Amino acid sequence: MKKSHVSAVIAMFLLWGYASDSYSQGMTAERWQEDLQYLRHLITTERSNLFHTVTREEWERQADSLYAEIPNLQRHEIIVGMARLVSAFRIGHTHLPIQPWRRNAHPDLNFHRFPLLTYVFSDGVFVRSAKEKYRDAVGGRILKIGNLSIEEAMEAVRPVIPWENEQYFLSAVPYYLSCPEVLHAQGVIDDLTTTNLTIEKDEKKREILLEAESSGPFPGDYGMVHSEAGWVDARYFSDNPEPLYLKNLDRHHYYEYLPDHKLVYVRHSQVRNENDETIEQFFGRVMDFVNQNDVEKFVLDVRLNRGGNNYLNKPVIVGLIGMHKINQPGQLFTIIGRQTFSATQNLVNELEKYTETIFIGEPTSENVNFWGDTRQYELPNSGLPVRLSWLWWQNLDPRDDRPWTAPEIALDLSFEDYRNNRDPVMAEILNFENLQPLTERLRDLFLSGESAEAQQKARAYIADSRHRYDSVEDDLNGLGYDLLDEHRLDAAIDVFRLNTELYPHSANTYDSLAEGLWKKGLLEAAIENYERALQMDPGGVGVNSARMLRKIRQQMKESKKANAY
Repeated sequence: MKKSHVSAVIAMFLLWGYASDSYSQGMTAERWQEDLQYLRHLITTERSNLFHTVTREEWERQADSLYAEIPNLQRHEIIVGMARLVSAFRIGHTHLPIQPWRRNAHPDLNFHRFPLLTYVFSDGVFVRSAKEKYRDAVGGRILKIGNLSIEEAMEAVRPVIPWENEQYFLSAVPYYLSCPEVLHAQGVIDDLTTTNLTIEKDEKKREILLEAESSGPFPGDYGMVHSEAGWVDARYFSDNPEPLYLKNLDRHHYYEYLPDHKLVYVRHSQVRNENDETIEQFFGRVMDFVNQNDVEKFVLDVRLNRGGNNYLNKPVIVGLIGMHKINQPGQLFTIIGRQTFSATQNLVNELEKYTETIFIGEPTSENVNFWGDTRQYELPNSGLPVRLSWLWWQNLDPRDDRPWTAPEIALDLSFEDYRNNRDPVMAEILNFENLQPLTERLRDLFLSGESAEAQQKARAYIADSRHRYDSVEDDLNGLGYDLLDEHRLDAAIDVFRLNTELYPHSANTYDSLAEGLWKKGLLEAAIENYERALQMDPGGVGVNSARMLRKIRQQMKESKKANAY
């Protein structure tokens, strides 16, 4: 059996007498550089799978740059630099855990925090919660942190975050913005112990001096603080009852029946068993209730669910597939969001494949196919833990490179919604009307000659912000071909032409329009559109376009020759 290169390197360090001490004791620039070389060797020889979104050459350049800078950096700057290097892979599971809020943060890390939490709402970045000492900051829209505007500060810390997509970044950035070591290393603040926070509240601009404190576990659950922990949240000032998704946060799973709406709501916030009930037992109770009661709508809320053990997803999936009374279009909803990650993405993938669910809310924070499970390694001199993904999870088509699962109905949370305990997602579900699908409505209009009204409805659908992730290009393309197959050429051409207007950057829309025109006998117009498709995408759709251009030109040549006789 061939010996591991990594094992050999570790043995080399031990022979040299470099024991794994704490993060700071005995650490010199040379020892930090040795740790970096160990990390480089580990990744390039054992974990080369991580070169997924960054090339090895680019990553090596970043490693070289950090290596050269180490003699001039402070301890926390080196650690943040290491975190940047690991986060460069942009794999959410692959990271160097430096957040000062983590329950499992290494005790020797000794990073600090400013005791407040922000959130990126649709109407700005606000202080959502803070320790009682900073009560006046709660509800303030953040304008600046230290030296930078909030927008500049967010971009400054971005390289430290292992963001797979923009949703992951939005979910994670509040925790990094509250870490003085990260902020200082990234040039946001000058002082590790204090900084000024500039906010706007009650139409007045204020400056608040924040003082760093020791890190510790998050004082709440799923990003929501507990009042008994000595913290204040913007929601505490509302007279409205708390929304369903914030009820009973001491439980991973919770359900409630809304008899006026004949709706069962389930919050599923961790893919882990409770101490007193398994996921299978919980969903068994839920399914029994649905089968025994008057239920017409079912909501599965996984917007707070960052994952867990995906082998526990089976009873959820099987249960929903088997509930025929609610596994119907317009009756089953899954709420997703920026915290929907990891094992929950696996669950979302299966629901997409096997159920009639409508996804609603925000996009998820995980790629649909992704690198998951991690192994933890310790850098030999500093003892810094590094978690590196080794297992590829592919629930969906291997060609499916979507950065997330997008909602069919997109809804944002504003600060005003949050502070007033309003949930726009549940409000949308409660008022949802199960309308005839858009393509069926458009088909009827095109066939009746009302193409202007059909175009108006299609444009209105796309202009509606709720549908901003729901492309209808493929649906319209399919409708056009259905009409072609039925020899309704004029209606098909109208549909294809509308698709080119709605999606002018898609080569396929022009290729399809060209086919309709060709079948109609409008050869010059067909050539024009095939040429456009070929120019836009010569190696993809353009391959078919080029073939059709040869065919049409040969057809025209033969026709001209026949007419000469």
